[in-house]
Amino acid sequence: MGQTARKAQRGRAGERDARLEKARRRRLELDQDREARDARVDAAVADVYQAQDEREAAARAIEAAHVKIGEAIARILAEGVALAQVAELTELSVNQVQRLRAAVAEVKHAGDRAGRSGAVQVVASAVGAGPGQDVEAGRSLPPAGGRPATAAS
Repeated sequence: MGQTARKAQRGRAGERDARLEKARRRRLELDQDREARDARVDAAVADVYQAQDEREAAARAIEAAHVKIGEAIARILAEGVALAQVAELTELSVNQVQRLRAAVAEVKHAGDRAGRSGAVQVVASAVGAGPGQDVEAGRSLPPAGGRPATAAS
């Protein structure tokens, strides 16, 4: 091989090396962009998971509040106050009063299916009672219009 051919071959090899270096730099730039994008996507996904957890906690809190309201409504009705008057006193619609009262009955029914201890656990979790609260006293949800049953009764 002649000197000219070797020079040409070295020139082509140098050009190829330059193109490879340029491609490598571009790939690294794109990789940095991709890494930044991936980090933003990961952060957004983490925000979604956290918001879902917060939504579930809020739903449980709302459910517990509904049970507490329903229990209070049941106590008012046990005093002989008419449903329409209960609605007026509590600034709720008659439908809302009925729905909330039904929510307590539903929790009680679920507890009856699980047995008395199940009712206590359902109520405790529904109203957010912790250990040492009404659960240890052996209380369960009151029957519609009645008082809570205790372990002694």
